[in-house]
Amino acid sequence: MKPFFEHDCLLSTPTAKSLFQEVVNLPVTDAFTKLTAKEIAENSQFENITELLIDRDPKKLEAMRFFGIDEYYITGEAGAFERFQKWSETLPCLIGNPLYYRSHFELQKFFSVQEPLSPATAEKIWTAANQKIQTEKLSIWNLFKQFGVTALHTPQDPTASLVWHQKIAEDGLCPAKVYPSFCADKALSPTSSTFKKWVEALAESCSASIATLADLQARLVERLLFFKSLGAKSAIQMISLSKLPECSYETADAAFQKAKNQLPLTQSELSEYQGVMLQFLAKKYQDYGFTMAIQTTTEAASHTVITLLEQLSREHKLPKILLATTEPSHYPSLAKAAVSSKISGSLRLFFKGMPYQKDDLQFILKAVSKNGILPCFAGICAGGNSLLSYPFYEYFRQNLCDFLGNLVESGEYPNYADLLKKFVKDITFETLNSYL
Repeated sequence: MKPFFEHDCLLSTPTAKSLFQEVVNLPVTDAFTKLTAKEIAENSQFENITELLIDRDPKKLEAMRFFGIDEYYITGEAGAFERFQKWSETLPCLIGNPLYYRSHFELQKFFSVQEPLSPATAEKIWTAANQKIQTEKLSIWNLFKQFGVTALHTPQDPTASLVWHQKIAEDGLCPAKVYPSFCADKALSPTSSTFKKWVEALAESCSASIATLADLQARLVERLLFFKSLGAKSAIQMISLSKLPECSYETADAAFQKAKNQLPLTQSELSEYQGVMLQFLAKKYQDYGFTMAIQTTTEAASHTVITLLEQLSREHKLPKILLATTEPSHYPSLAKAAVSSKISGSLRLFFKGMPYQKDDLQFILKAVSKNGILPCFAGICAGGNSLLSYPFYEYFRQNLCDFLGNLVESGEYPNYADLLKKFVKDITFETLNSYL
């Protein structure tokens, strides 16, 4: 029986262990952080392990609730140690659940805790972890240093003032570069009840009126250039469009007028408006050197995106593309569609989020390698809602090295040492870093 949670327990072959040494100390580029620029600028410090490990993790709170822990200990007035004790009661019952593995990975990487958390060990782990927090003055910046985070990209609406990004840049004290990412999702949501107010806010941020679709597009470009002046390199877009229609600018303009006046749109009007705006934004991203990071919500939307990208490629207006989907099960069809498309060179698949179960990660790696080209995969962006996501870049790196190591040691791939080293470095850091 292997020791509990040994540091290289995911690496099952000598080749995997050798490959992992090539990437274990590589930096981290966080393409979709949910930390706010304000939190980063203020370098928030942590008071105790509960604040860092439990309070900001909705999945753990959900598990406690389902296990039957009273809400008093979840979102109520219970003290930090009481909440930690209740989590220690819940955790041993999560055998086989990704949260069990994730929680111990966090305890090991953040606090050097090697033993399992349970009611019997809760007080000991609480004391040791909190002593480490206080002694090392654990803060956001310190954790960036600990986990090698060198760049973060924070999704921002075009109306955002970016005052905290400016402060971070001016102070020059944060150990990581912090860039705003242009996120124009609201521009593609004309049926939202807040669309009219958003258009008004965009006009105010530019000190200019927005009466037509042309005005809207001009204001978006103005804000895009402002983002670029603060170092922005990426634009993020969620796409759910199931089909790319023949798009008429006149129809899209009329749809915008209706939406601005809070009138309902037909599905056809909505689709044409979204199609026109997607093409417009993508071309502007190419014009100004932005990488377009796209996340699709359905398999149909993935195929719509491929059609759009092929069209942009024919017009020589294709920006660098990072393409992800929200569901691991979609990766076989996504990889197949991408590799069979007429898009060359500038498209890379990646995974946004973090599948905390080894089987899920292995499924994605197999899907991309079987249906696409694995060395062209841009890896993962954990996209966590806190600093807890950063240890899982190592988790992904171990899984990737184990996947390749098993292929080599089973005789299914030659031991091309230099090429394999390049593969793991590109997939775990170099490709994503070069795109951002």
